[in-house]
Amino acid sequence: MRGLTTTERNWLRAVAIVFGSVVLFWWIQAAETRWRPAPRTEQIVYDPVETSMRVLALSHFVLGLIFLVTSRGMRQPRARRSLLLLGAAGAAFCWLFAQVGGHREKFGQVIVLFYFAIHEFRDEAFFYVANGDAPSGTDATTLGWRVLLAPAWMFGAVAGAIILGAALGIGDLRRFSAPLFGTLEPPLRWAIGAIPLLLLALLALRMKHRWDRKGEGALREVLRRYRPIVRVCAGIGLLILLELIVRQKVRMLVTLHVTAWYVFVMHSLRRRPPPVPAPVRFSWAWMRSTPGGFSFLHVGLAVLALLGCAVAAYGYRNSDSQVWFHLVLSRDAFPYWTIMHITLSFVPKP
Repeated sequence: MRGLTTTERNWLRAVAIVFGSVVLFWWIQAAETRWRPAPRTEQIVYDPVETSMRVLALSHFVLGLIFLVTSRGMRQPRARRSLLLLGAAGAAFCWLFAQVGGHREKFGQVIVLFYFAIHEFRDEAFFYVANGDAPSGTDATTLGWRVLLAPAWMFGAVAGAIILGAALGIGDLRRFSAPLFGTLEPPLRWAIGAIPLLLLALLALRMKHRWDRKGEGALREVLRRYRPIVRVCAGIGLLILLELIVRQKVRMLVTLHVTAWYVFVMHSLRRRPPPVPAPVRFSWAWMRSTPGGFSFLHVGLAVLALLGCAVAAYGYRNSDSQVWFHLVLSRDAFPYWTIMHITLSFVPKP
């Protein structure tokens, strides 16, 4: 990995853990299929990509909440008020998500995916600045908003391509033609269908001119100056595209977010001088301030989530009648925990 920045190396390590976790859960699924034949809805591993995502993400969600509520910043009334307000906002978002059909409807899936993409790209900008790879004087908040252009462009381009494909009647997209365009004649339908992509192109040109006026240089220079974060964002987009092509689903983005945070925290803890005096092993201070302790806590929570999935599968066949298992560990509940996690992540940092 010579020649790469810390941001790029950490991101590649996170990607490697993502694929390693998928392989691990594929092995678990293979063992289940061999030794306990049952419908996959009654097994621990519903799908290696989905279950690895859910188990690792649940440990990340719990860990993030614990660290948030025990942080020094939470001693301030303003931070506690923000936590309560964002918790209420997250609950309202969950309710709206349920009203549009939840994760069983394509619209709900796209909304949560877009929300999570904002969360992931924003955090990658934070890693980039915190790692010391950003140009001198770069403001993390400003850069974070700029980086959010990446998921906006990505989803805008996907939406525009879908609309144009529906207008042209390409493949499975032709089923959207009647709901979107009614009985319009083909030439008019094609012209209207091309409008979103044309608007996106015009907006890109306007942004380029705006950069030029501000003296930031040509787009090529901007991309070169921020090369590490540009490469990371392009890699995320490529990962999403590949999973869409191969599986027609997007799950690895969530797992990547979890592993990226894990790699970033481990790298940050290793860079710090060891705490003096050394914390007692297995104490809260040890788990919060040392690489070994943090890894033990994060991996331990993932193991507990996996054991909970095993109890739900082998003890109760993943029945939704077991309310606590269903509310915490099930595929149906996971999008709601995801929404709450993302919303609470906007609590202002002290």
